[in-house]
Amino acid sequence: MPHKHITDFQRRVVHRQTTTMATQESSSASYKTEQRFHHSIEMPQSSDHPTATHAKMQSAITAAKFSDWGIYNYKAVVAYDGTAYKGFQLQRGERNTVPTVQGVLERALCQIRQESRETLRMQSSGRTDAGVHAKGQVINFYSHKLVPDCPSMMHSLTRMLPDDVSVLSMQRVPPDFHARFTAMGKVYHYHLIVAPKVDPFTRWYSGRVQGPVDLPLMRQAADLFIGQHDFTHFANLGNPDPNPVKTIRRFDILPNEDGFVFQVEGSGFMYKMVRHMVGALLAVGAGNLLPDVIAHKLALGKTQLPGEKYRGWSIAVAQGLFLMDVQYPIHDDPGELCHPDIEHDSFGRPLVGSITGEDSSALMSSLSN
Repeated sequence: MPHKHITDFQRRVVHRQTTTMATQESSSASYKTEQRFHHSIEMPQSSDHPTATHAKMQSAITAAKFSDWGIYNYKAVVAYDGTAYKGFQLQRGERNTVPTVQGVLERALCQIRQESRETLRMQSSGRTDAGVHAKGQVINFYSHKLVPDCPSMMHSLTRMLPDDVSVLSMQRVPPDFHARFTAMGKVYHYHLIVAPKVDPFTRWYSGRVQGPVDLPLMRQAADLFIGQHDFTHFANLGNPDPNPVKTIRRFDILPNEDGFVFQVEGSGFMYKMVRHMVGALLAVGAGNLLPDVIAHKLALGKTQLPGEKYRGWSIAVAQGLFLMDVQYPIHDDPGELCHPDIEHDSFGRPLVGSITGEDSSALMSSLSN
């Protein structure tokens, strides 16, 4: 039996689509603005209890503040070579001088959709660092206009992007789908070459160690990461993630003709966490760190912060890291909400109470990065 809120949401979406089509045919910009504002705010009925009325008024005020926010939500899988970019996230104050993956994607989307950043409100599954690559990064963005043919738009968008960024797929998703907060897990690969000299053809896509490493001992140490742990000692200081407890589901080290591929799958990752884990394993493989140290650091967690000093390993270089996949629950029906237990506006967008468990202002702040 469908949830009542979802049924109501689906009815409103159909109503909105009808209104939008009529608006586009009339070519009246002022009418478009009036309709969007009107349907984004549900004013309380006079029979409501004062407390309920106040809550609804607060919802209406919040909706008014975000009236530029698009009503249709789209998910895209993106691949990129991170060599030329200062990471994924847009660098505030330096939008025209610092190349970022988000920057080139937003410029192309704004041009294709003829809509602003405030309407698109692009989000990513994670903010990859400078030099880190992706074969399965996920973004979502909003639009006031329905996309009738997502594959066609995907190809058009890719044609407008630099050769080192490509859109692999695109689909419409529920309005409360969030590339980061709806994710259930991620898969990263780290490529390592064991060679005495730098290979000029692979140096931007792999890390390198000169001497031999002890593969069985590294695998023994990698097994220590599997399970639920506090990874405070395996993340950079100043990590923005308030929850250092993550679950690693799989950590494999597979040999190839040039070296190894570290494959790690988990519920989530802290800032530079994968590179710290790989760095620690390389120190173990070189005989410079005992696996017991890793177990001890995991047991310490946030009861003792790592501090500024050397932790016993060097963080692995960025260029060997690839974001391979982001895992989500099934969300093929745009009319079925991903997070039905939080409050939404009339378009199904998260409004009061957030995906993160924080208040609406915190969620809106995250959505407007």
